[in-house]
Amino acid sequence: MNRKKSPPTANSATNSTRVPWWVPVVFLLGTLLVYSQAISAGYIWDDDDYVTENPTLLTWGGLIDIWTDPSATPQYYPLVHSSYWLEYRLWKLEPTGYHIVNILLHGTNAFLLFLILRRLGMPWAWFAAALYAIHPLNVESVAWVTERKNVLAVLFFCLATLAWLKFLPIQTEEEEADVSQLPKPQAWLFYGLTLLAFVGGLLSKTVTCMWPVAIILLYWGAQHRWKIRQLASLLPMFVVGACMGLLTAYLERKHVGAEGLEWDFSIVEKLMIAGRVFWFYISKTLLPYPLVFFYPRWEISGDNWWALSWAVTAGLLIVMLFVLRGKLSRWPLTAVLIYAVTLFPAMGFFAVYPMRYSFVADHFAYIPFLALMTLAAGVVWQIPHEKARHVVAIASLAILAVLTFQRCGTYATAEQLWLDTLAKNPASCAAHNNLGLVYMQRGMAQNDARLLNQAAEHFQTVAQCRIEQHKGYYNLGLIATRMGRYDEAVGQFREALKAKPDYPQAQYNLGIALNKSGKPEEAIVAFREVQHSKLVYEARLLAGIISFGQKKYQAAEDDFQAAVDANPKSVEALVNLATTQLELRQLDEARATLLRAQSLDPHDPGIGQLLTQMSQLRGQ
Repeated sequence: MNRKKSPPTANSATNSTRVPWWVPVVFLLGTLLVYSQAISAGYIWDDDDYVTENPTLLTWGGLIDIWTDPSATPQYYPLVHSSYWLEYRLWKLEPTGYHIVNILLHGTNAFLLFLILRRLGMPWAWFAAALYAIHPLNVESVAWVTERKNVLAVLFFCLATLAWLKFLPIQTEEEEADVSQLPKPQAWLFYGLTLLAFVGGLLSKTVTCMWPVAIILLYWGAQHRWKIRQLASLLPMFVVGACMGLLTAYLERKHVGAEGLEWDFSIVEKLMIAGRVFWFYISKTLLPYPLVFFYPRWEISGDNWWALSWAVTAGLLIVMLFVLRGKLSRWPLTAVLIYAVTLFPAMGFFAVYPMRYSFVADHFAYIPFLALMTLAAGVVWQIPHEKARHVVAIASLAILAVLTFQRCGTYATAEQLWLDTLAKNPASCAAHNNLGLVYMQRGMAQNDARLLNQAAEHFQTVAQCRIEQHKGYYNLGLIATRMGRYDEAVGQFREALKAKPDYPQAQYNLGIALNKSGKPEEAIVAFREVQHSKLVYEARLLAGIISFGQKKYQAAEDDFQAAVDANPKSVEALVNLATTQLELRQLDEARATLLRAQSLDPHDPGIGQLLTQMSQLRGQ
C-alpha cells in the first residue's frame, strides 16, 4: 500500500542551514521603515495609567510593587511594567524610546515567525513573516505604547515554540522508529527554556496560556505521532497557564471593572459574538479597511437566531478542512484551528474590559495573526507559476506597507487618533470622551474658553450614551467648575452620581463645587461620603479644614483623624490634627501628634512653633 508523502519537518536537512546575518537585519530595518511615523507619535488613551502617570516607575519600591502587588498596576503583567520601569531610567517619559522598542520587538517577532516556519519546512516562511511584519492590522499593537504586552507576549510565544522544536523534534509515521523515547537528557535544557519563555509570555499577557494547545495542533499538522509521556511534558504549562488565566479573569472583573450588564450574555449570545469575531479578523486580513480604534459595538440578542450563522459557518469551514485534509494536507486546518484557539480568550466568552466599547479590536488579533498570515502566505504559494507567485507576493507587501505607513500617521497624536475614529464611527462614546479630554486639558492649560466649550460639546454627546454617561456628566462638571459656574457644576456631578453611584471622583468634586457655591455644610457631607478611593485622604482633609474654619473642632478632629488614617505619612494632616487637638485642650494627644509629624519632617519650622505654643498652654 502506498503511503502519502509527509510534508517537510523540523528534522529536514534543508532546514538545518544557518540563517544569513543580514536576514534579521532586513526584518528589523524594514519594520522600522514601515513604522517610521510611529516613532515620533505621542501617548494615547490609557498610556497614562501604564506609563506617564504610573507611580511604580519612579522608585525601586515601585519595581517591587510591580511584581508583588497585583493591584499596583492596571493589569498584572509584571514583565511589561518592568520594561517600562527600565525605560523610565533611560529616557524618562520621552515617548520616542518606548515606540522604538515596540517597533523593534515587532520586527523581532516577525523574524522569529520566519525561523519557526522555516524549521517546519514551509517554503513561504519569508512571505508569511513579512506579511506579519507589515500588515496594517498590527499597527494598533505596535504604535500604542500600552500594547507592549502584545509584542512581548508574542516574543515569548515564538521563543517557546522554537525551544520546544529543539526539545521535541517532530516525528512522522515514517520516522517513528527513529525516536521512541523522550529526547536525550541534554535536550531537557530546551525544555527548561521552553518553560521559562512560556512563563515570560504569561507575565506579559495571559492569552499566552493557549500556547500548549497551539503546540499540540502544530505538531498534529506536521503529522507528529504524540506519545503519552510527550504530552505529559506539556502538563506544567497547562497548569501554570490555567492558574494565571484564573488570576487575570478575577483581576479583570474586580480590579479593571469588567463586570456588569455590558458583559452579561447567555451562552447562545456568546456563540453569536464568537462566530462574528472569528470572521471579522479574517475579513480584515483580506481587506484591512477601514481600520478603527473603536469599532461599532454589535447589537446582540438571543432572539436573532440568524446571528448564529457566523458560528455555524465557522464550524462548517473547520469540518470542510478536516474532510479535505487528505487533498490539502493538514496545514490549512491547523492554521485555522491555531487561529481560533489563540483568539478564543477574545471571542466574548470571558469578560474583557475593552468589550464595553466593542467586541473587536485590532490588538486582540496580534497573536492569532501569526496563524492567519501563515495561512494567507500558504494560499498565495499555491499559485502554480513561480513568477506569478512572486509578483503577487511583492505586490501584496508593497500595498500593505503603504497602508501600514499611512495608518501609523493616525497615531501621531491623541487628537488625530480620536478624530479618525469619529470620522469612521461617529457614535463612539469612548472616542467622544477621549477627544473631549484632549480639548479640556488643553483648554485648562491655556485658559482657553473656546477649547473648553469644544470639549463640552463632546461630553454632552457622551452624557447621552448608556455606558459612558457618568463620564460625560463628570467632565461637564469639571468644565463648569473651571469656568466658575459652581451651581451648574453641582448639578452635573449629581447627575454623574445618579448614573454611577460608586464614583468617588464625582463625589469629591461635588464637595468642592458645593463649597465654592457657598454651601459648606453640604460640602462636608459630600466629602465624608467619598469611600474606597485614594481621594478619601484629600476629601476628609478638606472637610476638616471647613469644619475647623467654622470652629467645629470636634468634627474637624474626626475628619483630620480620618485623613491621617488614609495617609499616615501626611505631615499636613498630622499638623492640622494637632492644631485641632490644641484647640480642644488635648495637650498630650497634640504633643504626640506633633512629635509624629516632626519625625516625618524634622525641618518644618511650623511644627516647632506649635510645640512651643503647646508648652505655653501647659504653663497656663
